[in-house]
Amino acid sequence: MLKYEQVAKQIEVFIKDEQLQQGDKLPILDQLTEQFEVSKTTIIKALEVLEIKGLIYQVRGSGIFVR
Repeated sequence: MLKYEQVAKQIEVFIKDEQLQQGDKLPILDQLTEQFEVSKTTIIKALEVLEIKGLIYQVRGSGIFVR
């Protein structure tokens, strides 16, 4: 499993563990980078995977939200 796929799974677990609801905002990119100890590129790819799965959506300038 590739690193970004592992991070995508970890973010998915984070959403469930924190019991985030639809419309709740995820931490900003820099915080996710620190939290999961990976590069921004890895976080971006992981977020793309989650967006394709329909778990999150991104609003440019506003943040990342749970779908």
